[in-house]
Amino acid sequence: GVSVRRIIWSLMKTGLVMTMVMVLTGEFLVPRSEEVAHHMKQAAIADRITLKTKYGFWARDGANFINIRTVLPGGRLRDIYLYRMNEQHELIRAVHAHKAVYRQGRWVLEGIEATDITPLQATSQILDQAEWGRFLDPALLRVVMIDANILPVWGLNRYIDFLTTNGHDASLYRMILWNKLAAPFTALALLFLSAPFLFGSLRTMGLGQRVFIGVLIGLGVFLIDVALRRLAIVYDLPPPLMAFTPSLLCLLAAGWLFRRV
Repeated sequence: GVSVRRIIWSLMKTGLVMTMVMVLTGEFLVPRSEEVAHHMKQAAIADRITLKTKYGFWARDGANFINIRTVLPGGRLRDIYLYRMNEQHELIRAVHAHKAVYRQGRWVLEGIEATDITPLQATSQILDQAEWGRFLDPALLRVVMIDANILPVWGLNRYIDFLTTNGHDASLYRMILWNKLAAPFTALALLFLSAPFLFGSLRTMGLGQRVFIGVLIGLGVFLIDVALRRLAIVYDLPPPLMAFTPSLLCLLAAGWLFRRV
């Protein structure tokens, strides 16, 4: 005695709650947990002193103390401070760089302001760009590096702005961002696609058959999603369209099945 519309709405309400939990977990819990776990693992392995604070990442490499305010995927840093001490633990050099990139085994700093300190005077110089060797081992940098797929939406958006501003290709990260935005809609569309199995001839299937078909549908949508990501990057297709195509396909398939039942 319950209408089809009420049954579907009951199903979708449950899906909305599950989707909200998925979004909150993926955007808040997972990035922070991944960062803490990665930091604990690498800090236990690395033979250096590291510290993550609200003022950025601190590390000690010999007589050098490094403070990195922002660590971005792809071996890129922003707002770097370097302090060098002598054997008497006195500050002899202070450097600030706006950004840094690791290339061919060496760090390249850009927008450099360096100050050399002696007991008699302090001298400063400004450089547009300079190679600074291995002032920080990239293995140590992985302490705070997080995969772009785990970054929250706002973190990805900031990184895309950074790449675009500096003339780098951000197509991969745009695709990841739009896939994150489309993921809740894809989950709801898959749930809506399961609704026709509650009615008509599809209802007579055994539980094993329905589970098997559900697995095939989920795997198919996943493979389509992965293929569309690659196509969007290779052929420079619109990321929003490619990200939401699996959801549209699920809705079309659900409409066709509802017409049958």
